[in-house]
Amino acid sequence: MTREEVVVIGAGAAGLAAARAVSDAGRRVVVLEARDRLGGRIWTQHLPGFAPPIELGAEFVHGTSDAVWRLVDAAQLRVCDAIEEHLALHDGRLGERDLFSGEIGEVLAALDDWREQPARPDESFEQLLRDRFSAERFAEARTLARNYVEGFHAAVSERVSVRALGVAEDDASGNEQAFRIVDGWGAVVDWLARGAGAPLDVRLRTVVHRVEWSDAGVRVTARGPRAEESFDARACIVTLPLGVLAASVLGAVDDGAVVFEPPLDARRDAIAGMQPGDVARFVLRFRSRFWERGLPSMPEGRDPSELAFMHAPDQPVPVWWTQRALRAPVLVGWCGGPAAAALLARPEADRTEAALASLGHLFGTGPSLLREQLVSVHHHDWTHDPYSRGAYSFVRVGAVHAPATIAAPLAGTLFFAGEHTQADGGWASVHGALASGTRAAREALDALG
Repeated sequence: MTREEVVVIGAGAAGLAAARAVSDAGRRVVVLEARDRLGGRIWTQHLPGFAPPIELGAEFVHGTSDAVWRLVDAAQLRVCDAIEEHLALHDGRLGERDLFSGEIGEVLAALDDWREQPARPDESFEQLLRDRFSAERFAEARTLARNYVEGFHAAVSERVSVRALGVAEDDASGNEQAFRIVDGWGAVVDWLARGAGAPLDVRLRTVVHRVEWSDAGVRVTARGPRAEESFDARACIVTLPLGVLAASVLGAVDDGAVVFEPPLDARRDAIAGMQPGDVARFVLRFRSRFWERGLPSMPEGRDPSELAFMHAPDQPVPVWWTQRALRAPVLVGWCGGPAAAALLARPEADRTEAALASLGHLFGTGPSLLREQLVSVHHHDWTHDPYSRGAYSFVRVGAVHAPATIAAPLAGTLFFAGEHTQADGGWASVHGALASGTRAAREALDALG
């Protein structure tokens, strides 16, 4: 039996931010993590003899959120711009295309109606397309807007709340500039765990399976590397990813899920009101930046070394980007939403073939040149990972208040953090996860007195 003041469940961004704040306040805290590593859905790999980091999870820093930049400054991390120039494939050629102007701009601007009219009934994004943008002139815009919502937000257009999308887009509009951390997000994770203060007490390979709570305190029971262990504390900060929390509260309890006693019945509707999204992401390492020597799909007069983001909307993996600022021989492919769920249902070898075929189509080379140049493929299935059960969350119709409801403390004992608890639209982001961890730590410290 171990006695602490605070137990934190999960060593992702939210959990580490919470534990760091509690520790820096001079309180005893232990972090319990099911995986054999820190970071959760941040997973930075460093390959021998290859300097650029390989990001299997989060990659970009979006905007100027204090939750991120305070850590970047404290850890003295190097950052670089993520150049946001977009080209789209049309009739076999890559060309400049403003993906948010014209008719698609009209569609996305309609989301403002729900932010400006709080009493307006909520509806799904697909319903919005049917009701207001069914005219033929919006045919292409409907497809592009749906691709954007399902790809960027990892959402299902038939389920996602337009009111919540408006809130999320408002958050995104203040975070339009994107950056990369030169050494990867893992450097932030390491700073949180081992930074200027005392190193955090993190127990890896420790799978929490039961949380017994009351207004008097909490007992957390976990299967550790050698034996089962219980941790008694005055407070517990729960940073389980939404998919794991949903399995714990709504579904069958299995590996990675947690039994809460008493059950979190008051949170069932709110948890059901959010959904973990699906993302299929492929990091392809090549022998060289071969695309800089020219591509069949590259228009005359365009410098191929300037490529940044590229779109091939009809492909299984429709979005690709270079690491232009890092000059790395790496291309990243992205697919989100229902298309990602379908791709992730296929064997891993099939997914890789789909990625290569998509990139070959985008470049106009076919996959043979890619295979000649390919060194390695890096890919993680977050949807079927029992300790994540999804990439990042979206809000379903009628549930815009779900993040705040999930985040509310229980009995001065249980506190909740994670991107899915960030009520200001910062869900589905690392900056939201970090901010939520700091908020939950503050609530727990207030309860401790």
